[in-house]
Amino acid sequence: MKNCGFIWPRKVQEAVIPYIIEGYDIKCQSETGTGKTAAYLIPIIDNLMKEKAKKGLSNEGPICVILAPTREIVEQIFQDAQKLNYGTDISVAKAYGEIRIKDNLNELTKRCNILCACIGRLLNLMKHDHQEFDDLLLLDMKYLVIDEADYFLTGPETQDIVTFLDHERLPPVNKRQNLYFSPTLRTEKLNLLADKYSNVKNMVLLTSSLECNQRIKFFVEDVHFAKDKPKLLQKCIKNIIAENEGKCPRIMVFVNTKKTANKVADDLKYANFPATVIHSDFSQHRRDKTIAEFRKESSNCRILVSVNVVGRGIDVEEMDYVINYEIPNSHDSKYRFIQRCGRTGRTRPGTAITFYCKANDKDMAPAIASVLKNAQQLPEFFKNQVLTEGIEESLGQLSINKKGNK
Repeated sequence: MKNCGFIWPRKVQEAVIPYIIEGYDIKCQSETGTGKTAAYLIPIIDNLMKEKAKKGLSNEGPICVILAPTREIVEQIFQDAQKLNYGTDISVAKAYGEIRIKDNLNELTKRCNILCACIGRLLNLMKHDHQEFDDLLLLDMKYLVIDEADYFLTGPETQDIVTFLDHERLPPVNKRQNLYFSPTLRTEKLNLLADKYSNVKNMVLLTSSLECNQRIKFFVEDVHFAKDKPKLLQKCIKNIIAENEGKCPRIMVFVNTKKTANKVADDLKYANFPATVIHSDFSQHRRDKTIAEFRKESSNCRILVSVNVVGRGIDVEEMDYVINYEIPNSHDSKYRFIQRCGRTGRTRPGTAITFYCKANDKDMAPAIASVLKNAQQLPEFFKNQVLTEGIEESLGQLSINKKGNK
């Protein structure tokens, strides 16, 4: 309780924690910024502490494996786990690219109760030339957590996660707790895979009807031509600085490609804005350093330009502004939009600004409009440009469904 740093649980924690303690499998969908990481870490660490006090824990391999899609998210979960297990004698380790395989193996074979990992590195460790880790991993695992499950089960790493879940020496589904957490759990493919690799007779499904954080104020800028975006971005940031008494707050700018990210960051720096860029072409050391500087509001790193995959792993509790320089252009643009905007408004009101260029974005407009309508912040010009008939309305606060029970 001392390590938690708070007294009252947030809604998702209040709903999830008892079911994990009682041994249920979980599929949990809750909007970004609601506290899902603590919702699974707290009961797992609590269970491990109780087991250790009762009969001791094996130190020969991970008892809990937590998978996340990016290094930034894995590092963030690792840090949260370290904070929560401080003084408990529960050990935690991490595994992702740019950590030497030898260093990973040394740490994991010595002592590791909770492992936070990227799927690529985990599969690498499980290859036959690392047979010692393969044996250790599968001996004692009782908890499997898949964070950001929507990305894993519908994105480019689907085959990797299926390869892992189908591993012949993985404990049977009903011999471990399978916990899926995500801002979105509404695609058919995701639910089919999650159900296949869960004990559906002992599962709880928790879904939030709120698609977006209610602390976020949404604005949409009507951009006639894409070439106008650079000047509009600078004007927008100048206005934000003026509203903040001449100080540039933390602003995250989202784009769709690394090339655009580099160009936007260079333009901002050339215009003397404290901007920097982050994406997967940079080394992990540089990415970690950039995020650290952004979190502590370094004088030269107050505006962070990012692509979606890296940006979704950056958790800054008091970030005030998100700017969607480009609207997500994937098949799940609605949920990527929600995730991007959810970088702000976590502990206090935030602002999400979106540049909408009809010529480029009309195909994604209905999806974005449904989010804004759900938040009761659909601009009149946007409403007039897109068809919003039949958009699903928010139906309630939280629904809980125990599969296996009528």
